[in-house]
Amino acid sequence: MAKSCTNLKKLQEAFEIAFNIPFSTLVIPAVRVQKIGSESLLFGSAEAARHPMLVQGDIMTFDETSPAGYFLVGFWGHGVNSYAFYYSFDDGRNKICLRLPYGGVYMDNKIASQRIAGFLSAFFVFLNETRIRGASVVAIESMGLGRYRVLTAGGEKHDHKGSLLGQPRFKKALGLRWGRQRQSLQNGV
Repeated sequence: MAKSCTNLKKLQEAFEIAFNIPFSTLVIPAVRVQKIGSESLLFGSAEAARHPMLVQGDIMTFDETSPAGYFLVGFWGHGVNSYAFYYSFDDGRNKICLRLPYGGVYMDNKIASQRIAGFLSAFFVFLNETRIRGASVVAIESMGLGRYRVLTAGGEKHDHKGSLLGQPRFKKALGLRWGRQRQSLQNGV
């Protein structure tokens, strides 16, 4: 868990109320986090505080521009409908940038909440499986646009372009057949 910060508990409570899943669903790296901005529930590492990547232009190039050690989590928005839940990190191996629409005036936030809860739950199971298998992941999901890449331990690239927010079936979208491989290994094939 990240080293505590004065209002991180408020973020945890807001997350659990908004999405009805435990905050522990998220992987929170063991880094010191600080509040970013005075009007938001946004927290991040020193790298994220120096340059928070919050707008579409920054996010779609996250895998090319984020520094290792970058971590950002929370709620932020501008205007009347560009509000989102953010979760981003670059651990030097994986580059994850999620900007999931939630909280805008013209959004159906009940439906958005359900989609986000399902997406995050499935995503972190998928991310854990990639780590176990020695693969690396680039996952960018931002306001209806998505781009994913898995590089397996054997050097195979699996790509998917398009949002997976509404249907978070990551292995299927990326053409990964890990379940079958595992079954084959169990059967001695």
